[in-house]
Order: sequence, then structure tokens, then C-alpha cells
Amino acid sequence: MVITQGSSSTSPMWISDDYTQLTAAGLTAATKVRGIRNHTFQVTVAAINTNVVIGLQGSTDGTSFGELSLDNTAVATSAITLNRATITANGTYIYTVKNTSLHSVKFNFISETGGTAATLDVVYLGQS
Repeated sequence: MVITQGSSSTSPMWISDDYTQLTAAGLTAATKVRGIRNHTFQVTVAAINTNVVIGLQGSTDGTSFGELSLDNTAVATSAITLNRATITANGTYIYTVKNTSLHSVKFNFISETGGTAATLDVVYLGQS
């Protein structure tokens, strides 16, 4: 995990985090995002078999986490149901959570169907 942050008098505060590659279902470490209201996760999927299911988690206290509502640009190879995205092809996908104040966020690689070869590279970018 590599966390970068910055701000200036002419641009809003931002935080960026490159998570360690995920090769099996599980959660990333939490990223503290206090003061950030717009959250973007970029997910690059490789070696997919049938599909992977992903989600985003958020916390207002840094301890208890719950699923966040996902939004993304409409693409045929990513369908969102019940706050989870099912990805059916290799590629890079963008998911956002807008206008939401949180203490921390996590990325959740929920499951993989059809094999165990998929890898997920995840980058977080948050902006106030």
C-alpha cells in the first residue's frame, strides 16, 4: 500500500492509495479518508476465468465497516447488484461513491467463479 495525499490553495484535498495486488478473495487494508467526500476505485482484472465479484466498504468510525453503494460507467462486462459488481472480462473498471463522508474505506474481492487465477490491482483516489 502506498498512500499519497496533497492539497493546495487552488485545488481540493486528495488522497491516493495503491493497494497490494489481490490474488484471492479478501479485503484490502483500510485507507483513512477523513475530509474526503468523493471516492474512486480503479480495478484492473487479469486472468479472469468466468467472473469475479467485488465490493467497496466504508466506515464512519474506522472500526465497523459496511458495504457502500456502487456506481460506475455502464459497461457490458460489469453488472452491479446489491452493492456488488460482477465482472466478466479482463480489463480496467472504475467504481465511484459520491458525496459520502467516511472515516475509512476498503476494497473487497468477494469471490471468483470458474477458477482461481484472477488478479486484481486496485487504486483508490479520493477528493474533497
